[in-house]
Amino acid sequence: MSNLDTTTPPAERCNERDAMGWACRQHGIAHQHLVTIECSRPGDAYTLFSSGPTLDVHLAGRGEHGGTGPCLCGFDRHARAEDGRSLIGFSVGGGVTGPSFTHVPCEECAAAAGDAHITGTHAAMFAEVSR
Repeated sequence: MSNLDTTTPPAERCNERDAMGWACRQHGIAHQHLVTIECSRPGDAYTLFSSGPTLDVHLAGRGEHGGTGPCLCGFDRHARAEDGRSLIGFSVGGGVTGPSFTHVPCEECAAAAGDAHITGTHAAMFAEVSR
């Protein structure tokens, strides 16, 4: 399995990535890589077979010790209710698609992203949000 980006034109492609595929160098300049985080809204279902109709999409970079870090805007996707249950469901890099779903990109995440390379199912929607 290759971490090479084959969808971005070669002149814009970041070819050297670390083992996680996040950090890269292009023309000697380090670039930040971000991934989309699709989140349900509190109280909405979010399972393999059902989801609420409106989903928020945030951005996150690499975690301090690997994996995916926190959302750029500070939204806590791991928040728990007093009984220990998750308040929302989320998908890192993936998510649901189709005409019965509305995705809302987080404007704070988009503003904080700068010129970072964004990947994930809903990455294209951040090109439409003023950054």
